[in-house]
Amino acid sequence: MGLAGAVRRRALLRRGLVVKADCLAACRVEAVAKAGGRRVAKARASGTDKVRVTLKPRRRAIARVRRLSVTVTVRVVDAPAKTVRRSVRLR
Repeated sequence: MGLAGAVRRRALLRRGLVVKADCLAACRVEAVAKAGGRRVAKARASGTDKVRVTLKPRRRAIARVRRLSVTVTVRVVDAPAKTVRRSVRLR
């Protein structure tokens, strides 16, 4: 799974956060971003080989916070389901 380590707030609001996942066969990828215990974005995609999911957070959720750590939980659903958690710092 690929994910950036730190993201600028402006870039996150404009482009979103791209999560890349590799699958051996056809799979479905579900991604949820949480900040401070609240869900700020949710997305899903399906495909084969390499799947990209773009998380677009709600503006209100991250607009006024100076520093924030967003936890992204990615669940790949294929034959054996896998769940991975990564943390991204917001600058």
